[in-house]
Amino acid sequence: KFCWVPGRGPNNSFIEPRLLSECSGKFGVPKHLYSFRAHHKAGCPTTNHLFLPAASDDLESSRWTIWGKTSEAPEQRSLLGHTLGFVGHSLVSAKDLGSLVLAVVHAHAGYYNMCAKKYQHRDLSIGNVLMVDEPIKTEPFDIPTSNPTQREILELCKILDINDHCTGFVIDGDMAVTWNSYFTEEHLGTKSGTSEFMSSKLLNPVNTNHVHSPVDDYYSFYFLTQWACAFHDLSPEDQAKDSVILQNLRMRLAGGPDSRDAGTYTIIATQLTAEQYGAFLVQAQPFLKKWNEKLMLLDEEWQKIDPSERFTADSFRHIAERGLLYFLRVVVEVRSQLLL
Repeated sequence: KFCWVPGRGPNNSFIEPRLLSECSGKFGVPKHLYSFRAHHKAGCPTTNHLFLPAASDDLESSRWTIWGKTSEAPEQRSLLGHTLGFVGHSLVSAKDLGSLVLAVVHAHAGYYNMCAKKYQHRDLSIGNVLMVDEPIKTEPFDIPTSNPTQREILELCKILDINDHCTGFVIDGDMAVTWNSYFTEEHLGTKSGTSEFMSSKLLNPVNTNHVHSPVDDYYSFYFLTQWACAFHDLSPEDQAKDSVILQNLRMRLAGGPDSRDAGTYTIIATQLTAEQYGAFLVQAQPFLKKWNEKLMLLDEEWQKIDPSERFTADSFRHIAERGLLYFLRVVVEVRSQLLL
């Protein structure tokens, strides 16, 4: 995998390689082999400098203004590569709902393992959560310490037979932060994520001071799973294969935040038929509805934390645990319907 990351000189330390290395092989995280910064033959890092204005150029005349206000300076980026011991496929190609949900459960555990190492992913999307059909052996999922929330998480994992054979993985980390420094750094108000899967609060332009917390990441898990169900590869025999209604729903989910939220309302609050929406989404509807309700409870719990104490590693770690717990409760509640 290659990505263009903000470059701050040859001695700059990137977070993504550290995240991948420290979490390598843990449950829900692929094995990391190595990372490298791409270089030219002369040893100079590969950057985007050829596409940027020179220091002597007028910045305003070097830009298009179709998006209105522009940043003070152009983004200088360098090319970073990662090699992982993992090949997965998209959730939209899951063979059935049970295997899809199980992969998402395992990816949740991978996200939690990142948080346990004080890394927050912040870009969970349909492209960054992948699955495999044959389980891959990893480190067993475990939580060393044991408070009441953690104990219940482990009990639910035991019910779901989560051990050391994993089918769902969180990949990438180019938008990740480390809690070791995140809460003392200067923040410019930028928001991280892929818009189709970002929480509504993150996307709301009015919320300029909204802090990207694990609650937003758990909403991203919901939206990417909802996407996988709505965009699932339908068989030629599926009644909704040529459904205009299903295509319209997909367009809403891929639209802006208001359009996406309208599509979400259709999925969780209206009666769906297999003829119009496909058997896969109809089967997933009760699960998605219950999950959406739990996310609202999680957000309510987050809002009850004193604002002066919310922007801390302890609060982020606490809500990451609560988010995993809420999700596992839903899965265990409906597991017989999902054939888990």
